[in-house]
Amino acid sequence: MGYDPAMAEALAELDCGITFSVLPAAPHREAVLRVARERGVQIMLHLPMEPVEYPHRDPGPGALLDAMIPMALDQALSAGLAAVPGAVGVNNHMGSRLTTRPAHLYRIMSALRKRGMFFIDSETTAESRCGSVARLLALPFAGRDIFLDHDPDPASIRSQALLAVRTAQSMGEAVAIGHPHPATLAALRDLMVWIRERVDLVPAAMVVHADG
Repeated sequence: MGYDPAMAEALAELDCGITFSVLPAAPHREAVLRVARERGVQIMLHLPMEPVEYPHRDPGPGALLDAMIPMALDQALSAGLAAVPGAVGVNNHMGSRLTTRPAHLYRIMSALRKRGMFFIDSETTAESRCGSVARLLALPFAGRDIFLDHDPDPASIRSQALLAVRTAQSMGEAVAIGHPHPATLAALRDLMVWIRERVDLVPAAMVVHADG
């Protein structure tokens, strides 16, 4: 989130416990944060982290990079949090390389724990070590279960939303991550009554646990 205030308004109007994860350098982040505050939408920092394809794939300004010394990691994290005031947690934007680095993660998550925050792993790689580091620190944590719109086709988004509901029913809860795309908004609008009849929709803070 952070590029389209009108989309933020439309998503907030779903009134479904959605959480906005806002990029720290997004051009319209302040307007999106204002929508979230006015509508009572929970906010997270969508923290850019280095992917394995870096530098060919750029996670954007404010990214935490593998080559950073500890002080630089601290500064980048602090700057990101300062850019998204009101954030109660963090999840990674990209990060398929950095989320495999336990030493970096330990430093990042230690700082989040001191701030009373949580971390949600977008799980952009099967090699992620976020869960194990979070458990070590007893940091409230969850991992992504479903990407709603990895495939932007409307039929696929609907199928993924249904899968998210089935996963929550079978596992007790599920974390679904989507992007502010028109097709994603349309699918959620169409399915919202059906979804509400089957599961409770809650902010991200309600599905994180200190034991992972």
